[in-house]
Amino acid sequence: MFYRMAEKLNGMKAKKLVELALSEKDGPDGTIPTLSIHGMNDKIIPAANRFVDIEIHGGGHLISMTHPKQVNEAISKHLPGD
Repeated sequence: MFYRMAEKLNGMKAKKLVELALSEKDGPDGTIPTLSIHGMNDKIIPAANRFVDIEIHGGGHLISMTHPKQVNEAISKHLPGD
């Protein structure tokens, strides 16, 4: 899915999009609030090498494709309520 989106952008547009995403500052300390959701069987970026908020057991590198229900539940639980 990401590849299909990215292939429609030229290099300059992709660069501008990344710059825009990185320039946003929301948090009280000027940082962007993030939630790290990680597949515990990820062989490309092992969980031991990073901070993890939510562990998806049995998930590999593409957890949003292989474990969409668990990823969506994790995100939903951390979104601000109405």
